[in-house]
Amino acid sequence: MFEMFLIVCITTMTECTTMYENPSRTFKTYEQCQIVAVEKEKWTRQEIGDSVLYMQVGCKKKVTAQRKPQSPSQMGTIENENSLRNTPTI
Repeated sequence: MFEMFLIVCITTMTECTTMYENPSRTFKTYEQCQIVAVEKEKWTRQEIGDSVLYMQVGCKKKVTAQRKPQSPSQMGTIENENSLRNTPTI
């Protein structure tokens, strides 16, 4: 499985940022992901405009963490699994 990423540097930022889609889409093959990534790059460049210093949109293997079983006392502590993803979204 593959997921799309975006690395972008714009004039208003002091450093580059890596972003992921939210909600995240997964693709069975690298080729399927790349087709969508090309369209996402065109759309993003059009939306951001001239403030882009550097942009790279691509695909990488999706890393899925194996979960350990939770004890009953831990089960109510995570409100939203997506809130654990500490990266900006595209």
